[in-house]
This record gives sequence, C-alpha cells and structure tokens, in this order.
Amino acid sequence: MKKVFSGRKRFPEGFLRKAIQILYHVGIVAFSAALAMSLPFIATYLAQKFLLFWSFTWNEKKFLFSIEVVLAVSLIIFSNFVVRSLKDMKLAKMARAAGLVLVTTNKGYLARRRIRKLKAGQGFARDIMAIGSTGFRTFVDSKGELYQVIQNCREAKIMLLNPDSEGARRRASSILAPDITPEIFGEQI
Repeated sequence: MKKVFSGRKRFPEGFLRKAIQILYHVGIVAFSAALAMSLPFIATYLAQKFLLFWSFTWNEKKFLFSIEVVLAVSLIIFSNFVVRSLKDMKLAKMARAAGLVLVTTNKGYLARRRIRKLKAGQGFARDIMAIGSTGFRTFVDSKGELYQVIQNCREAKIMLLNPDSEGARRRASSILAPDITPEIFGEQI
C-alpha cells in the first residue's frame, strides 16, 4: 500500500527560518566567546613583544573584560549589518527586476512618514498604474492611502478584480469582517 502525500508541510511555516536565526545567533555568540577566550593569549603575546602594553594589562582584569565585551558586540553588530545588507541587496534586485524601484518596508514611524511623502510627491501630475481587488479603501475612501495621490495625478489606470469571478468570491470569503459578503464586495468593485 502506497502512502499518499497529503500536501501538508512537516513543519509549521517559518519554523525553519526561526531555527536558522537562532542557530545564527548561537554561532555568533560562540564565535565571539571563542575570540574573547583567545584574547588573553593574544594579550600575552603582545605583552611579550611590547613591555609597555604588558605593564598596563597584566593585572587589569576589567580592561581585558571590557575589550572582550567590546569585541563581541562589534562582531555581532558587523555580522548583523552584513546579513541585513545581503537581504536588502536581494530585495532591491527583485524589486528592480519587477519594475518596483521605490519598494520599501513600512516598519517604523519614520519609514511610514517617508512613504507617505513619496506617495504624495510621486503621484503629483503623473500617470499612475495600480492593481487591486476593490480599490474601495485605497482609492475611494478619503482616508485611504492613495486617495490624495489619485486626486493629484494626471492619469490613473487601475486594474480591479472582476466582481463576477471566482477569485472575487474567494477574496470576499477570506476577509474576516462579518459585514463583507461577495455581494457587498462586488458593489465595492
């Protein structure tokens, strides 16, 4: 009897990603600890070569400890910077390939403020092309994200969902709000 693949994943989504992040941080801490443990040997070697440095660090345990901590923190900050830079380069490459040059994340107050200013500045007297499901909250509602941009643009081409399609019915049923039905969703479109 053959086993039938049920299509379910063995691990919950994101489990592997979180495990890799944990292993990454454990590796960084282990590497910085190994580096910190080797620091007294390095200090001893330097002390043999430079008597002035030796006389300063021989009984200064606080100094050695502070050097170890600064080195570990610097290594963690540098490695996080490298990993984040690689992620940003990958995202920028994907955005350029998709034609989305101004794609950014909206984490944080300053980023959201910058995005708001970009939307207002980029949409003024320009052509806009957008894809959406209904466009009601985005374009029609006066508090919507792109309401002011649409008011100030030269031409707007907006592709919305077909209200009679299966996709529209699926999208309406996926919204958890109780007042959204496929009929109301179609009216919004």
